[in-house]
Amino acid sequence: DAEAIGTLVDTDAPPGTFRVDVRKSGTGFGKVTGPGFDCGTDCFEVYSSPANLTLAAEPSAGSTFASWSGCSSTTGASCTVAASARTTVTANFTATPTFADVPPSNPFYTFIERLFDMGITTGCGSSGSQVFFCPGDPVPRQQMAAFLVRAKGLTQLFPATPSFVDVPTSNPFFGYIERLKEQAITTGCNPPANDRFCPAEFVPRQQMAAFLIRARGLTQLFSPTPSFADVPTSNPFYGYIERLFEQGITTGCGTNGSGQRIYCPLENVPRQQMAAFLVRAFDT
Repeated sequence: DAEAIGTLVDTDAPPGTFRVDVRKSGTGFGKVTGPGFDCGTDCFEVYSSPANLTLAAEPSAGSTFASWSGCSSTTGASCTVAASARTTVTANFTATPTFADVPPSNPFYTFIERLFDMGITTGCGSSGSQVFFCPGDPVPRQQMAAFLVRAKGLTQLFPATPSFVDVPTSNPFFGYIERLKEQAITTGCNPPANDRFCPAEFVPRQQMAAFLIRARGLTQLFSPTPSFADVPTSNPFYGYIERLFEQGITTGCGTNGSGQRIYCPLENVPRQQMAAFLVRAFDT
């Protein structure tokens, strides 16, 4: 469930035409947009007559725009190109990591930085001036409650009487868990009584699907053919996982020995993966 950041580059232009290519460089991430460009992935255009273009550099979360090269002129993050022959321009981005344990080389870097920008996480602790995210740590259910309530832009809820016997008012996540129940995103962890929340238990990927789909206000999707070889229609979370896939929030966890797409429903979700799921689900 990582997302690659790449550049699509053509190698040749037809006779009588020329190309304008956009490159990205530096330690950071971002995209370049303009007429016909969304780089991103669409990073070249072919022209048959002189072209005057204005391109804009947009840094991703955790990065800043540094400079242009190859432009006819520049103004801040804007690049003007007057091209009549093959031209290459380059946008340079610089990484500005928030967390000491999440370098730009982490494949979830931009998701984690965006999660921070959205106010959904503040990290997992600090030491001196350094702030940490603990990207490989699994997510407990009580932390999941905080993530979801913040992602939805809701406040904590503090009823006089706790809804769950294992989440007293002294639990630092009490207000988040109560709001999660009030929103019908959780019903508990011990059906049919459901008088417990199991706050310290880790969230497996199949439970995460249910949490996210309910938080988004979506219904389950019961595809006639399973999208994942390890999530049959008999899985009680099948409808949630199928909807998660249909919404583009998950791509799965890999393939099995037969080359079939799999979801790994019972694996616990680490914080860095959860960042990707939350950003895809709520950064709309």
